[in-house]
This record gives sequence, structure tokens and C-alpha cells, in this order.
Amino acid sequence: LTIGTYTLTVTDNNGCELSANIDLTQPGGMSVESIVTPPQCFGSSDATISLTTSGGTMPYSYLWNTGSTASNISNITAGNYDVTITDNVGCITVQNFTVQNPDLLTLNLGDDMILCQGQSFDLDVTINDLGANYQWTSTNGFSSNTATVALTDSGEYFITITNSNGCTATDRIIITTTDQVISADFLVPTQAFVGETIVVVDVSEPVPDSVSWSFSNGTTIVSQNGDYAELMFEQEGVYNITMTTTKGNCQKTLTKEIIVQPSTGFGTDQDTNTSFIKEFKLYPNPNTGIFKAQIELQQQAPISIKIINLNSNIVNSAKIMEGQDNYIVDYNINTAIGLYLVILETPKGSQIRKIIVE
Repeated sequence: LTIGTYTLTVTDNNGCELSANIDLTQPGGMSVESIVTPPQCFGSSDATISLTTSGGTMPYSYLWNTGSTASNISNITAGNYDVTITDNVGCITVQNFTVQNPDLLTLNLGDDMILCQGQSFDLDVTINDLGANYQWTSTNGFSSNTATVALTDSGEYFITITNSNGCTATDRIIITTTDQVISADFLVPTQAFVGETIVVVDVSEPVPDSVSWSFSNGTTIVSQNGDYAELMFEQEGVYNITMTTTKGNCQKTLTKEIIVQPSTGFGTDQDTNTSFIKEFKLYPNPNTGIFKAQIELQQQAPISIKIINLNSNIVNSAKIMEGQDNYIVDYNINTAIGLYLVILETPKGSQIRKIIVE
């Protein structure tokens, strides 16, 4: 029967009746309060579940799915745990618990590195724990207890991080050095206008085997190849331009900032560059190193012209002129046969041209 009020009626052969009410009740149910303490480290066996039982009829007996018959269990790992609690009159309650692992303390030093002459490999393994301990060792005798290191010598490097709970993470990296010389350098204006096309040019020396570029979000790539890129920015702000060069098995990365400001006029934002520089031509092209640069601007403004050898990345010529809106610049350069990039920069825009020296 369930709890409630029951009525019993007895009727004899003469039709006489007698009735009685019976109230059927039950003792208060058992109440269980729990404290679940997760493992200190991912995968460790130091979690606990502590129970406090009340109600029902004491004493209580416990049976865990681990086989334990104690009210509390300890030295357990993350997982699912069930306990059946029975009071002294056979009433039962079943409780379920989930013990979760903390986040795994991880460490990744990346791929093994080959360093060219004069290079160092900077590593920062700082974690968000002021009480963390860092220990570096190496097959070459190097050791350090700082989170940041600059590695310059060949060897196998090992790092162990221990956090405040005693959890550890380890990794290793092999550094190989070579006498190969590598460089990463490029030309870029320090500031530009919204909608203006600017040019970034690789001037690394010695010339790398390959060059790759990466740009901040919001950068529009007008054109791009291994030697240079033409870029435009749709909004004002500070943008990063990163170039990575490769020479043999070595790599080197350089990042520079450019500040982009609102346009100051001369047409719409989208044609600031072309409206201010009305004409920019080189003739004859191809040539033998003797040629002219003809430039026409909307108004008087200073200009800068750089000529870069795309075979060697050397700046063969750099001129700064001012006080005119029309310029004719004579060149007679004694230079090697090849392809050259001519960069024109003005206060309100820049353009590039290619020229062939035969």
C-alpha cells in the first residue's frame, strides 16, 4: 500500500456495520548531501566523494560501484560513481556522481629548428599560474629556470613545467645550427591613408630562396608575389605586415607595423592614390640603365623614388625631391642586367613600376 487513509467496513449477516479508519504513513525519506573534490591533475587518482546522510532510520549502509562500503571514497580518478544507501528498515536511495578531470596541462615547443648564422630561437612557455616552476635542461649543458629563453646553440632541449597543484607538462625540441647566412628585411611606409595603395618590397640580403607574406585582418591584397606586395586598407588602425624568408633549411620572420589614417582628400577614399599621382611612367623600357622617370601630381609635393634590383634585393638608387608638381628625373645607372622595381612615394599615395635593364 501507499501512504494515505484507508477505511475498513465490516458487515455481519444481519446487515449491521462497523467502520474504522487507518492512516498509513511512512518515515521521512533519506537526504544526502555530497562534496565532490576533483583530481588535482588531469588523470591523477586523488579525487574524493564525501557524503552526509540524514532522515530515514539510522544506521545506514553504503555500497559503491567500486565495491567500497564506506560513506566516503577517496583516491579515485575522474569518472561516474554510484552509491546505494540503505537505512535500518530497508529503505533505499541511490545517488549518482560524476567526477571531472581538470584541464590537461599541455606544452608544445613546436617543430625542431635549424638556425642560420647569428639566429636565435626565442621561446616563451609562461602559463597562467604565478606559482608555476620552470626547468630547462639540454644535452649541451644549458639550464634555466625562467619561462622565456633564447636558444642559440645546437642541442636537444627539455622543459618541465610544474604548476601550483604539482601537475607537470614536458616537451623537447632539437636545435641544429649552420653557417648559412639568412636575412629578413623589407621596405614599408610607416603610415598610409584609408583607400591608399602602398607597396612592401623584400630587400633581404642575401636573397632568400623563398618569401611568404601575412597581413592583419582588414588588409586588402591588390597584388602579391615573392618579392613585393601592393596593399590597401579599408579602415583606419594599426596593421601588422609579416614576412618570412627561407634560405636552405633556415627561416627568419620579421614583422613591421603601419598606421593607417583617414583620407585627407583628392577624390574618394578608394582612389586617393590614383587621383593624386596623375602620371608615373618610365621610358625607354627596356633600357641599358639610361632612362627617365616622368611624374605628374595634383599639386606640389615632395617625392621619393627607390630602384630595387629584384635579383639581389639591393637598393640601387634612392632620390628625394620636392617643390614641384611635375618631375622629370634622369637616370644613368651602372647596374647589372635584370628586372628592377621602381617605387614612387608621395605624401598622399605611392605607385610602383617594373623596368628591365638589358
